[in-house]
Amino acid sequence: MHFAIVFAVLVFVAVYTWWHYRRINAMVAAWAQSNGYKLLEVHRWYLAFPPVGMLLTTSREQSIVHIKVLDPATQRIREGYLRLGSYWWGALDFNAAEIRWQGE
Repeated sequence: MHFAIVFAVLVFVAVYTWWHYRRINAMVAAWAQSNGYKLLEVHRWYLAFPPVGMLLTTSREQSIVHIKVLDPATQRIREGYLRLGSYWWGALDFNAAEIRWQGE
């Protein structure tokens, strides 16, 4: 009986983690497409530390990714941190995204 409960919890955690990372990748791609950018690189925030102000105002439900994009309008490569999801709903709010460009 205990084995079944532990197994069910592990399966739930694995499925939720898989869904979360797929959702974040879809949100980044949708944000880039809706703003006319071409994605060059996407990294989780812990590989490149975001601005402290952004980190302190991000909830546990939100995700931060470091992105590098090509702006076809200006032919410029831009880098920044993209916060995905709303403060309370996180990745369930697909359209919530906030960018902070580096060097601006």
